[in-house]
Amino acid sequence: MKILNGILGVAMVGALALTAVGCTTDTTIPQWIEQQTCIHEWDDGEVTKEATCEKEGEMTYVCEVCGKTKTEKIEKTAHNDVVRYEEAATCTENGKKLFECEDCNELHSEVVKALGHTDEDENGVCDVCSEVVEAPETPETEEEAE
Repeated sequence: MKILNGILGVAMVGALALTAVGCTTDTTIPQWIEQQTCIHEWDDGEVTKEATCEKEGEMTYVCEVCGKTKTEKIEKTAHNDVVRYEEAATCTENGKKLFECEDCNELHSEVVKALGHTDEDENGVCDVCSEVVEAPETPETEEEAE
């Protein structure tokens, strides 16, 4: 073992890396310092602060070797929206929905696009609102085609 900047060597004890230091060139008796570098083995973690739609949460992990803790953020959750008011869209007019978050009471609205006319029987009249959408086409006779 060579002395490099006062460090004699590194030994692994379980998941701990112990650094040997000394002021001597006698490498047979290294002096171990209390500073230890742990190769952390984190547990599964515990939610220590619940995330909401307004605030991030926090997850705390504990190293099972040295007891050190680390925290990670948990992203905000989505709003827990319920419909409070709804105005249906028609063939020609947009509708709207009003939502309220059950957790934070925030309100927001959404436009429901107009549905457009439906004429499945192709008679030129909307099947929903009975509005004339286009005049029905009459088949051409052979004489008109010439």
